[in-house]
Amino acid sequence: MKLARLKPSVRPWVLLFLSGAMWAVVGTMLIFKALCWLYEAGGYLPLVLAPGGVMAAILFQRFSFRKLVGKNIVRISVMNEQPCIFAFQSLKSWGIVVMMIGLGLALRHSSVPRQYLAVPYLAVGGALAFSSLGYWREIFSRLANR
Repeated sequence: MKLARLKPSVRPWVLLFLSGAMWAVVGTMLIFKALCWLYEAGGYLPLVLAPGGVMAAILFQRFSFRKLVGKNIVRISVMNEQPCIFAFQSLKSWGIVVMMIGLGLALRHSSVPRQYLAVPYLAVGGALAFSSLGYWREIFSRLANR
């Protein structure tokens, strides 16, 4: 039995879809969690904290995540015809994913009040969700050029 037959292979556009979906779903989840925490805080505090999270999201997206998306699209675009389904993120990116999950768990179990945690959650979630648009743009561009 050849090991190559056991590799879950897909076409490169599926990797683009999986990347975009993961970034959008995780980003939306973080935004929702942040908004719930801000809502629970009540009063004027959400009106003070939310703009900081939104501004940080714009900066993260503009100066960091957008570049990552571009590099990932290029990396996927030069792959062979049937890459492994888990190649939608590079090995380095998988390490960052694990690190971010660990950091998120540590923050949620810390003594930092949730309304203050909402700011970084909103920042990262917004940047992820907005950056996912780069994947969708690439997918639709490829479909239009068929």
